[in-house]
Amino acid sequence: MWSVATALAGALGLSAGAALILRKEFRGAPLGWRLLAQAGWPLSLAGAIFVLRFWIPTRGPFRANVRYPFGTHLNAWAVSFGFTWIAFGLLFTALAVVGYRVSSGRPAWCVLLAAWMVCWLPHAVIAVAFAVGGTDPRSVTDYRAWGANPAGALVLGIDAALLLLHIGLSVAGFVIAGRTAWRGDSSSRAGLHAPAP
Repeated sequence: MWSVATALAGALGLSAGAALILRKEFRGAPLGWRLLAQAGWPLSLAGAIFVLRFWIPTRGPFRANVRYPFGTHLNAWAVSFGFTWIAFGLLFTALAVVGYRVSSGRPAWCVLLAAWMVCWLPHAVIAVAFAVGGTDPRSVTDYRAWGANPAGALVLGIDAALLLLHIGLSVAGFVIAGRTAWRGDSSSRAGLHAPAP
Protein backbone atom coordinates (compact mmCIF):
# COMPACT_ATOMS: atom_id res chain seq x y z
CA MET A 1 0.00 0.00 0.00
CA TRP A 2 3.02 2.29 0.39
CA SER A 3 3.23 2.59 -3.41
CA VAL A 4 -0.34 3.94 -3.57
CA ALA A 5 0.28 6.46 -0.79
CA THR A 6 3.64 7.58 -2.21
CA ALA A 7 2.41 8.05 -5.79
CA LEU A 8 -0.79 9.78 -4.72
CA ALA A 9 1.01 12.05 -2.25
CA GLY A 10 3.50 12.96 -4.99
CA ALA A 11 0.73 13.82 -7.47
CA LEU A 12 -1.22 15.88 -4.93
CA GLY A 13 1.99 17.55 -3.74
CA LEU A 14 2.87 18.60 -7.30
CA SER A 15 -0.66 19.96 -7.74
CA ALA A 16 -0.52 21.86 -4.46
CA GLY A 17 2.90 23.29 -5.36
CA ALA A 18 1.60 24.47 -8.72
CA ALA A 19 -1.43 26.01 -7.00
CA LEU A 20 0.85 27.98 -4.68
CA ILE A 21 2.67 29.37 -7.71
CA LEU A 22 -0.69 30.56 -9.09
CA ARG A 23 -2.03 32.16 -5.88
CA LYS A 24 -1.19 35.74 -6.88
CA GLU A 25 -2.85 35.33 -10.29
CA PHE A 26 -5.89 33.77 -8.60
CA ARG A 27 -6.36 36.75 -6.30
CA GLY A 28 -6.24 39.17 -9.25
CA ALA A 29 -8.68 37.23 -11.45
CA PRO A 30 -12.30 38.39 -11.92
CA LEU A 31 -15.06 36.45 -10.11
CA GLY A 32 -16.15 34.21 -13.00
CA TRP A 33 -12.59 33.13 -13.68
CA ARG A 34 -11.95 32.46 -9.97
CA LEU A 35 -15.04 30.21 -9.93
CA LEU A 36 -13.70 28.32 -12.94
CA ALA A 37 -10.32 28.02 -11.24
CA GLN A 38 -11.93 26.67 -8.06
CA ALA A 39 -13.88 24.11 -10.13
CA GLY A 40 -10.63 22.28 -10.88
CA TRP A 41 -9.97 21.24 -7.28
CA PRO A 42 -13.09 19.12 -6.62
CA LEU A 43 -12.32 17.23 -9.83
CA SER A 44 -8.73 16.62 -8.71
CA LEU A 45 -9.93 15.37 -5.32
CA ALA A 46 -12.46 13.05 -7.00
CA GLY A 47 -9.57 11.72 -9.09
CA ALA A 48 -7.54 11.08 -5.93
CA ILE A 49 -10.47 9.09 -4.50
CA PHE A 50 -10.57 7.03 -7.72
CA VAL A 51 -6.89 6.21 -7.27
CA LEU A 52 -7.42 5.17 -3.64
CA ARG A 53 -10.51 3.11 -4.44
CA PHE A 54 -9.16 1.15 -7.37
CA TRP A 55 -5.39 0.77 -6.95
CA ILE A 56 -4.76 -2.77 -5.77
CA PRO A 57 -0.97 -3.24 -5.71
CA THR A 58 -0.08 -6.39 -7.63
CA ARG A 59 3.21 -8.24 -8.00
CA GLY A 60 4.55 -9.36 -11.38
CA PRO A 61 4.84 -10.91 -13.79
CA PHE A 62 2.52 -8.49 -15.56
CA ARG A 63 0.60 -9.04 -18.77
CA ALA A 64 -0.71 -6.29 -21.04
CA ASN A 65 -4.51 -5.94 -20.97
CA VAL A 66 -4.77 -8.42 -18.10
CA ARG A 67 -2.56 -7.72 -15.06
CA TYR A 68 -0.80 -4.49 -14.06
CA PRO A 69 0.91 -3.08 -10.94
CA PHE A 70 -2.49 -1.45 -10.22
CA GLY A 71 -4.47 -4.73 -10.34
CA THR A 72 -6.57 -5.99 -13.25
CA HIS A 73 -6.86 -4.11 -16.54
CA LEU A 74 -10.04 -2.47 -15.16
CA ASN A 75 -8.18 -1.33 -12.06
CA ALA A 76 -5.38 0.04 -14.25
CA TRP A 77 -7.96 1.98 -16.31
CA ALA A 78 -9.61 3.42 -13.19
CA VAL A 79 -6.29 4.43 -11.59
CA SER A 80 -5.14 6.09 -14.83
CA PHE A 81 -8.51 7.85 -15.00
CA GLY A 82 -8.03 9.13 -11.44
CA PHE A 83 -4.57 10.55 -12.13
CA THR A 84 -5.90 12.13 -15.33
CA TRP A 85 -8.61 13.92 -13.35
CA ILE A 86 -5.98 15.22 -10.93
CA ALA A 87 -3.99 16.63 -13.86
CA PHE A 88 -7.06 17.95 -15.68
CA GLY A 89 -8.23 19.75 -12.55
CA LEU A 90 -4.83 21.42 -12.18
CA LEU A 91 -4.69 22.48 -15.84
CA PHE A 92 -8.29 23.73 -15.68
CA THR A 93 -7.39 25.88 -12.67
CA ALA A 94 -4.19 27.20 -14.26
CA LEU A 95 -5.82 28.20 -17.54
CA ALA A 96 -8.67 29.94 -15.71
CA VAL A 97 -6.37 32.13 -13.62
CA VAL A 98 -4.04 33.18 -16.43
CA GLY A 99 -6.06 32.81 -19.63
CA TYR A 100 -8.58 35.57 -18.98
CA ARG A 101 -5.91 38.20 -19.75
CA VAL A 102 -5.52 37.14 -23.40
CA SER A 103 -7.81 38.89 -25.92
CA SER A 104 -10.48 39.65 -23.29
CA GLY A 105 -10.45 36.01 -22.21
CA ARG A 106 -12.33 34.61 -25.21
CA PRO A 107 -9.71 32.05 -26.33
CA ALA A 108 -9.27 30.70 -22.79
CA TRP A 109 -13.04 30.61 -22.22
CA CYS A 110 -13.56 28.65 -25.45
CA VAL A 111 -10.72 26.21 -24.71
CA LEU A 112 -11.93 25.64 -21.14
CA LEU A 113 -15.49 25.03 -22.32
CA ALA A 114 -14.35 22.64 -25.07
CA ALA A 115 -12.08 20.72 -22.67
CA TRP A 116 -14.84 20.55 -20.05
CA MET A 117 -17.35 19.23 -22.59
CA VAL A 118 -14.89 16.62 -23.89
CA CYS A 119 -14.11 15.54 -20.30
CA TRP A 120 -17.80 15.00 -19.53
CA LEU A 121 -18.82 13.58 -22.93
CA PRO A 122 -18.27 9.89 -22.00
CA HIS A 123 -20.31 10.37 -18.82
CA ALA A 124 -23.13 12.00 -20.81
CA VAL A 125 -23.10 9.05 -23.24
CA ILE A 126 -23.26 6.62 -20.31
CA ALA A 127 -26.15 8.54 -18.69
CA VAL A 128 -28.14 8.62 -21.95
CA ALA A 129 -27.42 4.91 -22.56
CA PHE A 130 -28.60 4.02 -19.05
CA ALA A 131 -31.74 6.12 -19.52
CA VAL A 132 -32.56 4.65 -22.93
CA GLY A 133 -31.22 1.10 -22.60
CA GLY A 134 -32.04 0.53 -18.95
CA THR A 135 -29.86 -0.42 -16.03
CA ASP A 136 -28.74 -3.95 -15.33
CA PRO A 137 -30.39 -5.06 -12.04
CA ARG A 138 -27.06 -6.42 -10.81
CA SER A 139 -25.52 -2.91 -10.95
CA VAL A 140 -28.35 -1.53 -8.84
CA THR A 141 -27.97 -4.38 -6.35
CA ASP A 142 -24.18 -3.91 -6.14
CA TYR A 143 -24.45 -0.15 -5.53
CA ARG A 144 -27.20 -0.62 -2.94
CA ALA A 145 -25.02 -3.14 -1.09
CA TRP A 146 -22.04 -0.81 -1.29
CA GLY A 147 -24.12 2.15 -0.11
CA ALA A 148 -25.47 0.10 2.81
CA ASN A 149 -21.91 -0.21 4.13
CA PRO A 150 -21.03 2.99 6.10
CA ALA A 151 -17.62 3.32 4.42
CA GLY A 152 -19.13 2.76 0.98
CA ALA A 153 -21.90 5.27 1.64
CA LEU A 154 -19.31 7.82 2.79
CA VAL A 155 -17.21 7.37 -0.36
CA LEU A 156 -20.26 7.58 -2.62
CA GLY A 157 -21.47 10.69 -0.78
CA ILE A 158 -18.09 12.43 -0.96
CA ASP A 159 -17.70 11.58 -4.66
CA ALA A 160 -21.19 12.87 -5.44
CA ALA A 161 -20.61 16.10 -3.45
CA LEU A 162 -17.25 16.75 -5.16
CA LEU A 163 -18.67 16.22 -8.65
CA LEU A 164 -21.73 18.37 -7.94
CA LEU A 165 -19.44 21.09 -6.56
CA HIS A 166 -17.26 20.89 -9.67
CA ILE A 167 -20.25 21.10 -12.01
CA GLY A 168 -21.86 23.94 -10.04
CA LEU A 169 -18.67 26.02 -9.93
CA SER A 170 -18.01 25.30 -13.61
CA VAL A 171 -21.47 26.33 -14.81
CA ALA A 172 -21.49 29.49 -12.65
CA GLY A 173 -17.95 30.33 -13.76
CA PHE A 174 -18.69 29.80 -17.45
CA VAL A 175 -21.78 32.02 -17.27
CA ILE A 176 -20.16 34.86 -15.29
CA ALA A 177 -16.81 34.77 -17.12
CA GLY A 178 -18.58 34.37 -20.46
CA ARG A 179 -20.57 37.56 -19.97
CA THR A 180 -17.36 39.52 -19.42
CA ALA A 181 -15.40 37.75 -22.16
CA TRP A 182 -18.06 38.17 -24.83
CA ARG A 183 -19.22 41.69 -23.93
CA GLY A 184 -16.34 43.08 -25.97
CA ASP A 185 -16.43 46.67 -24.69
CA SER A 186 -13.16 48.49 -24.16
CA SER A 187 -13.80 49.18 -20.48
CA SER A 188 -14.08 45.48 -19.66
CA ARG A 189 -10.92 44.76 -21.67
CA ALA A 190 -9.07 47.44 -19.73
CA GLY A 191 -10.22 45.86 -16.46
CA LEU A 192 -9.14 42.42 -17.59
CA HIS A 193 -5.63 43.57 -18.35
CA ALA A 194 -5.23 45.55 -15.14
CA PRO A 195 -2.31 44.29 -13.06
CA ALA A 196 -3.15 42.12 -10.08
CA PRO A 197 -2.98 43.90 -6.68
